[in-house]
Amino acid sequence: MTDRNCRIGHVSRDPISEELIDNPSVAVGSGYSESKWVAEQLLKRAAERNVCNPSIVRLGQLSGGANGAWRTTEWIPSMISTSLALGCVPDGSGDATWIPVDTSAAAVLDFLDAPARVLHVQHPRPVSWTSAIQHFSAALNLPVAPYTEWFSRLESGLTFTADPASTQYLERGLRLLDFFRLPLLAEPGNPRPDIMNTLVHSMDLKHALEASATLQDPSLPGITREDVDRWIAYWRSVEYLPGN
Repeated sequence: MTDRNCRIGHVSRDPISEELIDNPSVAVGSGYSESKWVAEQLLKRAAERNVCNPSIVRLGQLSGGANGAWRTTEWIPSMISTSLALGCVPDGSGDATWIPVDTSAAAVLDFLDAPARVLHVQHPRPVSWTSAIQHFSAALNLPVAPYTEWFSRLESGLTFTADPASTQYLERGLRLLDFFRLPLLAEPGNPRPDIMNTLVHSMDLKHALEASATLQDPSLPGITREDVDRWIAYWRSVEYLPGN
């Protein structure tokens, strides 16, 4: 979320109030989402008092940029690292709506003159989750397994592997155990739930597409094997994943 174009005395346009959700229950349960809700409400109050004329940009899932750098504390790097210990990568339904951080930055610059006050950023033409995870499968030489099987192995915890070298990779997933459980709670009985739509909800891109030539570009690629290779190379360079 960003606050740009703050100008003292400039009257806010009504759409910012119309597009925000006042009911805090939509954010309860995660400190991350709760903090975003509070920040949006603060910007709304500032706009109502003519303190500034803000725009709110809601980001979906950012992936590594052109050099492959993807922060290792995020959940997808943690999922991939954990998969090394579990011996498989998790398959699911739906799309992988990840968008490179540099592409996202370019889109935000496009928004500077946008009339809309609330804009969303995620990949407008994503590849399927299965397609993305198959790239990881090939790159790491790991089989693809249903999400339920992957999670069951994770839930077994340290009893699943006796290999001390795998413990550090497994612990990264164990720290997010309740988070990774959410797709199964959302779609009980589905072995391949829509992982992204549960963990990072899909968003309406209408205003963003109207405002951003970057997102409109028909040549904007989805996730490719080359992207995955760059991410893995970066994670190995910072010793987050083992070397070849």
